[in-house]
Amino acid sequence: RSFLGCGDGEEGSVLSKVYEERRVMGYSPEQMYAVVAAVDLYEDFVPWCQRSRVIRRYDDGSFDAELEIGFKFFVESYVSHVEMEKPKYIKVRLV
Repeated sequence: RSFLGCGDGEEGSVLSKVYEERRVMGYSPEQMYAVVAAVDLYEDFVPWCQRSRVIRRYDDGSFDAELEIGFKFFVESYVSHVEMEKPKYIKVRLV
């Protein structure tokens, strides 16, 4: 998908950005899960998140969420499909 009219952002392209980090956190898996799963509250504590909401829930417990991220005049919104298995994992895929 293009970002600000600048190409498709395909992995490996000039615009592709991949971020990965591993850290030991001083929180239990249940506590971390609760924070990451609270998509409706992201706008209250995630930097530059201007809007966050669940737009559709599925019978299997997964859901689609819309987020709007902005800084000054740059604003981008997107929808992600979120799959979760408490407290093991949260898998997010941009749709």
